[in-house]
Amino acid sequence: MSFNDLPENWTLLPLDTPGLAADVVDLVLTIADRHQNCLLVEMCNADGIGYPSPIKVPHLHWTCSAGEREEIMTSLAQVAAQFPQPAPNVLLALSSPHPLPETVVDAWHSTAQSALSDVNCQLLGFYTSTPQEVVEVSA
Repeated sequence: MSFNDLPENWTLLPLDTPGLAADVVDLVLTIADRHQNCLLVEMCNADGIGYPSPIKVPHLHWTCSAGEREEIMTSLAQVAAQFPQPAPNVLLALSSPHPLPETVVDAWHSTAQSALSDVNCQLLGFYTSTPQEVVEVSA
């Protein structure tokens, strides 16, 4: 992935433009990030257009307890709630050096949806990312 693979105006497009979010995740989460179990948080405005500086949280343990997962997602949701209203959108991606078990991904997805909903934010998209691929997680 390179900037050449994205439309020239990609920073002005909503991340729910078909195929765009996966390409942005692929570009922003480097191979090094994927080997560090990094969480990508891309805050977006109400139109789904990403803010310029994504947040990367490295060294997470995807199989942590439900309480730890809820604490992480609640903290991120509180940050999202501070962005300009109306309710912002958030794009999330879990990265790992290998594919994560479906139950783990589903738990993070569900926890993220719940935490964001609690602060009137929407989950624009949820992805997993390995060195080999980026996959959208459907609702």
